[in-house]
Amino acid sequence: MKKKNRGDYDFALDNKQKLLIVRWMDNYVVTVASTAHGIKLISMASRYSTVPGVDILLHRKKRIAIPCPNLGAQYNQFMEGTDQMDANVGTYRITIREKKWY
Repeated sequence: MKKKNRGDYDFALDNKQKLLIVRWMDNYVVTVASTAHGIKLISMASRYSTVPGVDILLHRKKRIAIPCPNLGAQYNQFMEGTDQMDANVGTYRITIREKKWY
């Protein structure tokens, strides 16, 4: 993907297998594939952008809204629960008894 502005995206659609692949430019390129979502819905994502000042210490950050494919927004929404589940499972030690054959 060539250098693009934040919020730009490209997509490829395979009608035979009903597969959608989206490449979206955030701070870096994000690639997501789905068989359940479409490309039509676009949501807005809130990101920080640096506004240059006269001095390097005077740089300010302000929030800007950039377009985001709904596929990325859905992924972020439901991935939070998956990360929480992984963290909870990792805190419990699973004890397995095995027979020693030596």
